[in-house]
Order: sequence, then C-alpha cells, then structure tokens
Amino acid sequence: MGGFPPDELRQILVRAGAVRFGTEGDGELWGLISRNLDKLQEEDELQKRRQQSNGAPIS
Repeated sequence: MGGFPPDELRQILVRAGAVRFGTEGDGELWGLISRNLDKLQEEDELQKRRQQSNGAPIS
C-alpha cells in the first residue's frame, strides 16, 4: 500500500490486528492474527524445539 511512510504503515497494520512474517532477504509479509493462528503456533513450537535442542530453558 503506498502513500504512507514505512513505520506509519507498520503501526496501522499492527493496530488493525496484523502480524509480520519474515521472509528471505529483507521482505515482509503481513497477515491478520485471526487468519494466521496456525502459522504462529507452528513457529512457537519450532522455537521451543530449538531451545530444547540447545539446552536452553523454555519459558
């Protein structure tokens, strides 16, 4: 969406209930939390497994 400075656009998206997903390189993908709960849960599980394999405590 054009017409907004990047930081302002990010703030608008977050206020609307969006989350940012990183991509390879410097790209950004945004989606609504309500439509991406499965992806967020998958990422949380991956992060927990990485912490377990590194011997770090899980919070």
